[in-house]
Amino acid sequence: MKKSILISLLALVMATASAQNKQTIAILSVNDMHSAIEYFPRLAAIADSLRAVYPQLLVFSAGDNRTGNPISDLYPEPCYPMTALMNAVGFNASTLGNHAFDGGLDALRNVINRSHFHYLCSNVDPSGEAGLHLRPYEIFDVCGVRVGVLGVLQVNERGIPDCHIDKVRGVTFMNPEDAIRRYLPEVREKSDVCILLSHIGYEEDLKMADAFPQFDGIIGGHSHTMVPCKMQNGVMITQTQNKLRYASFIRYYLEDGKVVRKEAELINVRAFPAKDAYVQHMVDYFSDNPELKVTLTTLEEPITTVVEMGNLVTDAWRTSAGVDFAISNMGGIRTDEHAAGPVTLADVFRTDPFANEAVVIEVTAKELAQMVIDINAGDPSYGLPVISGFRADVYLNKDDYLDVHKVEVFDTNGKKLCKSKKYKVVTNSYVTSILASPRHDQGSMLGCTSSDLLKDYLEHQESIRPDGDRRLRIIEE
Repeated sequence: MKKSILISLLALVMATASAQNKQTIAILSVNDMHSAIEYFPRLAAIADSLRAVYPQLLVFSAGDNRTGNPISDLYPEPCYPMTALMNAVGFNASTLGNHAFDGGLDALRNVINRSHFHYLCSNVDPSGEAGLHLRPYEIFDVCGVRVGVLGVLQVNERGIPDCHIDKVRGVTFMNPEDAIRRYLPEVREKSDVCILLSHIGYEEDLKMADAFPQFDGIIGGHSHTMVPCKMQNGVMITQTQNKLRYASFIRYYLEDGKVVRKEAELINVRAFPAKDAYVQHMVDYFSDNPELKVTLTTLEEPITTVVEMGNLVTDAWRTSAGVDFAISNMGGIRTDEHAAGPVTLADVFRTDPFANEAVVIEVTAKELAQMVIDINAGDPSYGLPVISGFRADVYLNKDDYLDVHKVEVFDTNGKKLCKSKKYKVVTNSYVTSILASPRHDQGSMLGCTSSDLLKDYLEHQESIRPDGDRRLRIIEE
């Protein structure tokens, strides 16, 4: 079966190649890999198979290469394993993702400087104290065909990517559309094939295709959307979900220097039958970290939803911090499943990988309700937060889940919280950075990270069971 899958892929590639004229541009792209290094041997084998037919294959990443695997994120030089593996596979370019800044500017600078390819991002100003060696775009010469690639990064309403504000101090960001308007005429003039390498999300990619039909294609990321091949206003859009589940095999066919046909399809990376032996050796070397394999507790039944995982995390925070309540942005919960059996230290860092500090805030019931609203607005890709120690009714617009009208908060028995009482709630420092509404207490650092609270809780439990209780009740209006 495995052999037949490989033969089928090669047959597809050979048939495709034989049907074209000599001006064929082949691209292998991924996005939002999030340090899924365990699948790199298969990705490398896919790239090697395609290069057997297309020696000038281009390999691109649409951002968020890091964050999600402690083997890479907690390496002595953060993200070095991902950088080394991307070099080994032969990536030609990457744009920045919002999580590129999770390790801070020094870590990002090291990643960029150690990469054997350029990071392309037109809406980040590389000047000033950050010292990031970025390019807005790059022109690749593929057997005489000029392939122009322009990079852009998501920027939120606060004028920064979706990351902790302290991690991007000293960096100036531009609206992605403004950056495209600035650079696209120049890139288009120099290119036979013009591509946007985008980390702004699928819905924004659709808008950019409508606004800028000069692009031949958009290789997207950020929203973790599976897009095998979407034609929008003549622009071909692709995206490969996340964590190396898929890679996109893209072809542009040219006649007399003009693109006449476009094709793209997804390759299932995890089902690919072959592995690159050298890259597998690299992965094995980087994965040899006994500390991360230490068992903290045992999960009696599998966790199968992000709600179950979020409940576990916030319960752990509340218990370890010894406070009334806990609340986390949903985007801070990075795994949504776990098999029954041992729970290791690596699992802790996969679930809560950001090294955000734990913060305790004293709040009124009204301020707690407002926190739910602010987190929903500040973490729009993921929506409503996860909570522990209380319940909430969330009244929202049925046509727009970002439009929350009102939140009412209750104790676990369904009784409304006392308006005059002050409650202590533990959260993470990213949440405090996105809270827009005034409150009487700005919070106190606990001197540890939120993942430390999770670890402390787990290692004091003989075993744990998933809790799928939906503590936030959504009421559509």
